[in-house]
Amino acid sequence: ENASLEAIRKKIHTWMVRYPKAVERALKIGADNIIAIAQKDYMTGGGTNKDILNVRTGRLRRSLHKRVSVQPSLVKAEIGSNVVYAAIHEFGGTIPAHMVRARRKKALRFEVGGQTVFAKWANIPAIKMPARPYIRPAIEKGRPALLKLILQEIFKEYR
Repeated sequence: ENASLEAIRKKIHTWMVRYPKAVERALKIGADNIIAIAQKDYMTGGGTNKDILNVRTGRLRRSLHKRVSVQPSLVKAEIGSNVVYAAIHEFGGTIPAHMVRARRKKALRFEVGGQTVFAKWANIPAIKMPARPYIRPAIEKGRPALLKLILQEIFKEYR
């Protein structure tokens, strides 16, 4: 299987050199499709599936963007987010212990043991966040359609 994947990669590289505009068009459309898959299938919110991000505000979902660049012998697409917490959701990790202060109101409001507590600040212990990837599985899911799209765009230009 790795040999066939390597053959496909070499072929795509050849296409990028010969037909960069066609590959660029395909990557723009394909990246948008992958973003849509991530938003729909991995960022639905409100569910009980621990592998899917539960959306609160939609900020992370809205922040997904693409960048397609063309350089000599290379056409590439990047999908990402500029939201600070995007990476920890994608890859997992530990949020170090830290202090939270009231910024917009006079006090923080939270519950401890069923009691409502008001405080000007709170110490938050370290939190281990599990990986809940949304971009990587969307890329895997969208890869076959992307390859098909690249071929279609190259054939359009070849004719």
